[in-house]
Amino acid sequence: MVFFFLKRGFGKRIVENAQIKILGSKIISGSKAVHLIEVGGLIYLIGSANESINLIAEITDKEARDIIKLETAQINEHRPKRFVEILSSFFRPKVAKQLEINESVDFIKAQRERLNKLNKE
Repeated sequence: MVFFFLKRGFGKRIVENAQIKILGSKIISGSKAVHLIEVGGLIYLIGSANESINLIAEITDKEARDIIKLETAQINEHRPKRFVEILSSFFRPKVAKQLEINESVDFIKAQRERLNKLNKE
C-alpha cells in the first residue's frame, strides 16, 4: 500500500517553474473550471473545459493583483498538508520558502498601509 502511494505521488512529476504559479482554481461543473494563473508577475483568469483552455481576463489592476497574491499566501499558509507532502518531507531537506512568503506578505501589508496614509493626506 505504501508503494502504491509513493508511486502515485512521485511517479509522473512535472518540473515546477518559479515563473508559472496556479494561484487558485474553482470547479464550476463537471469538467469545467476557472483558474487564476500567475505568469512572470502577470495574473490571468482562464477557463478550462474538456479539451480547451480559454483566456477570460487579464488582471491588470495593481491593487487587485496585490490582494490576490496576499490572499493566496494566507490560504497556502493555513492549508493542511497532503499525505504525499508529509511523506516527501521525510526524504527531502526542508527549503526555507515559508519565511520568504511571510516576509513578502508583511512587505505587501506595509506598502498598502503606506499608500493608504498617503491617500488620506
